[in-house]
Amino acid sequence: MIRLLKVSDQTELDRVLVLIKESQRVQHVELEDRDTPEKSDTKAEATWRGNLADAAAQYFVYEQDGTVAGYLLLRKMKDNSCLLNDLGVGSEYRRQGIGRQLVEFAIDWSRRQGLKSIRLITHPNNQPATATYRGAGMTESANEYYDFEKKL
Repeated sequence: MIRLLKVSDQTELDRVLVLIKESQRVQHVELEDRDTPEKSDTKAEATWRGNLADAAAQYFVYEQDGTVAGYLLLRKMKDNSCLLNDLGVGSEYRRQGIGRQLVEFAIDWSRRQGLKSIRLITHPNNQPATATYRGAGMTESANEYYDFEKKL
């Protein structure tokens, strides 16, 4: 089940932060980032807290058997588009189609909001993510990072 994450959902908020930190550590290793894990965790938590306070941003969680297995952060942009700002799936839940379900949810949510497109940025080396986005009908531009978009 995918649902909106509320500020009052303390257990789920804590789990999302764990998943964000896990995701950031993997990305930093893949990109050969020079940050220490502690510095990366501090940055991730600061960004997470800022996103929670941002009225244009909404976190959604994918729950399986009462546990947050994945999350996504959607942001309405001033140009009437949606930015899929962040998406993560716990390592023990990967390769089960949860990421794909979260992307499909993001697309449907954006349509229901009347937005004209949904976009995101990911590193070309993130092959599981790029395959998921392509599978959802998104197309990329050629940059250092892939900038995916789907017209709605």
